[in-house]
Amino acid sequence: MTGRALVIVGGPSTDRPTSGVGMRRHHLLRAVGRVADLEILVVGELDDEARSEMASLYGARVGAAPSSAPPSGAAALVRGMRHPGSPTRVGRMDWPALRRAARSWMSTYDLTLVERVEDYLILRPVLEEPIVVDLDDRESE
Repeated sequence: MTGRALVIVGGPSTDRPTSGVGMRRHHLLRAVGRVADLEILVVGELDDEARSEMASLYGARVGAAPSSAPPSGAAALVRGMRHPGSPTRVGRMDWPALRRAARSWMSTYDLTLVERVEDYLILRPVLEEPIVVDLDDRESE
């Protein structure tokens, strides 16, 4: 593949990962970067130092889409019930703010790879196909 790829990850990545998730994320980003011009969108907070480190390490454009907590009370309850059976993390995220941040980042890509199913559930309305959702870390029932 020669083209542009967007990888949406659940956290920052370094060249010295300290966990299994970090190692997997690092190698996933390196693999995609070998076959496409890579852009990385981190779901969560990302300071300027981490953004610069990732951009340098992967030769990629790097951005962040903060996923702050939603309001409490009835709105949070309704949001949490919106996808019964889905991971609880989905109900704790501020969907509109996350979608706005991601939408401002979107462009045309030959491939969008989403690292976590929870992020896919929330961001699906703003993503363009083709989309690959990485289900490696899912528990099954």
